Amino acid sequence: EFRRVLFRSLNSASILPAAQRQINALGKALGGKLLNHCSIRLTGHTDATGNANDNLRLSQQRASAVKRQLVKQFNILPTRLASLGKGERQLLDKLAPNDARHRRVEISLVNIEQCKSVAKKYRKQQHKKVTKDKDGRLNIDW
Repeated sequence: EFRRVLFRSLNSASILPAAQRQINALGKALGGKLLNHCSIRLTGHTDATGNANDNLRLSQQRASAVKRQLVKQFNILPTRLASLGKGERQLLDKLAPNDARHRRVEISLVNIEQCKSVAKKYRKQQHKKVTKDKDGRLNIDW
């Protein structure tokens, strides 16, 4: 799932090491033939601890941190990645306002219909290759 990337701590735009797997999978997918024409929105969020203006700035820093990593590590064109911050305005349902799970970046497609259309044409030409590595994890050739 590419929905959320979590962050180390309160007032931090430092990505958790466990979230690196998600960024690696996203980077590989965005660089692959099925998604290399798609644009992505990275939306940063915070919990409700602290000042709302500071949280808005921090949420933008979180989205920008994910964008920088995708550009640097996977050579994704920066123009394909839009980053924005929502601060504490979109807390997750049923969680306390200061719950750490609010500290996240959500990933979504911007040009969904165009992305689907091109991917559908490509899928007719090619089948993605799914293999297992030595630890039993699935590797998908996008």
